[in-house]
Amino acid sequence: MSAPGRRSLFLLVQADCRCRSALKSYFSGGSRLTQALGLELTLWCPSIMRIIQLVRRHFPVQRIVICALAGLLIFYHTYTLFDLYFGSGTDLYDGGSRNTHPLFENAQSILRVIIIFSLILVVLNRRFGLYGMWIAISSLIATHYWAFFFDLPFRFLDGRHPLSYLKGFIIPTVITFLYLSMNSQRNARNSSAAGEA
Repeated sequence: MSAPGRRSLFLLVQADCRCRSALKSYFSGGSRLTQALGLELTLWCPSIMRIIQLVRRHFPVQRIVICALAGLLIFYHTYTLFDLYFGSGTDLYDGGSRNTHPLFENAQSILRVIIIFSLILVVLNRRFGLYGMWIAISSLIATHYWAFFFDLPFRFLDGRHPLSYLKGFIIPTVITFLYLSMNSQRNARNSSAAGEA
């Protein structure tokens, strides 16, 4: 390899210190193939590492899972509302009691709208969204118990155990744990960066 080539290679290696040890092992062989592979790695390694760092910084796995779970709940509640008001009518409230309990249906609809907006806030990384999500989902589950204990004639009550409504807390719990762990990692990074400065 010529001297200018080695000089540019040296500058590239200095640009990304993470690739330095990998390049050193590639160049220790001395064959032309090893040098060619090392040169290729030198050209690609800094850009690949920067892309990986960018993805990890802006799209951590926790954020992707939070968005996926929140998107699932947003889709479910939006579809339920659309089907109830604009579609053929959801089968949640059927069972010979169509429009006999409008207070119940309206209360659940309002809670579903609050759940949708609070989940959008969670996806936008607003802590207030977590509180709204928990209040709305807890209230929605409370309305299920209202229907169960007051024997309202709804289809979603048929053959269900009273504890089965508590599984509505599973996805919000996962979202909350992921959200809090992501924020604690960010706070730890910020405090360590502030300590170094």
